[in-house]
Amino acid sequence: MILINEWLPNPVGNDASGEFVELFNSGSAPVNVGGWTLEASAKKPKKISGAIPANGYLVFYRKQTKLVLKNSDEAIALYDAAGRLVDQSSFAGSAPEGKSFSRIAVLITPSSAGGGSASGGSSTSERGRSLIQNFAWGDPTPGVANRVTANTEVTTMNYAFNTPVNHVALGIPAVVAMLLTVAVCVTALVVYSIKTNAELSQLFFE
Repeated sequence: MILINEWLPNPVGNDASGEFVELFNSGSAPVNVGGWTLEASAKKPKKISGAIPANGYLVFYRKQTKLVLKNSDEAIALYDAAGRLVDQSSFAGSAPEGKSFSRIAVLITPSSAGGGSASGGSSTSERGRSLIQNFAWGDPTPGVANRVTANTEVTTMNYAFNTPVNHVALGIPAVVAMLLTVAVCVTALVVYSIKTNAELSQLFFE
């Protein structure tokens, strides 16, 4: 089975020289991907070539494929020489600079009728099986096994298809503003309660 294993849409520095897509061959025999294509979003598919050794990797850099990857809301797909979809991967939100979108798990289950997306990852049907793929942002490791640790921007987790993976963290100014807003609302509610209650109003304002 040939899988999209890792891709780097937003490298540090020049995107044109740093972007790459890595494929992984999980089978026990080499696979020639000559005539296969990679496609990003709605862009024109780009031809690729080369042989991937058993349990090995093959990296395609942008300067080879001319495949341009967007830094946000991007999706890529891999097709074989006959035009059949082999694998796909996508993320929503913004790609953190210098981090690659890396495969962290593969779960193969019997596919349901109709196939399609599955909760917890993108799903690719192959010979009556459903491939649920889990990705996370990690340090780029082109040509070798992925390395995703708990201190990366997105920790090991199930990735829901088309669900944003970038969460906005509240800074100190935002927290202070939120607390002030809550305090004003509570004060207004207390004053309103006092004024609408005759006894409390007389006690506090007369």
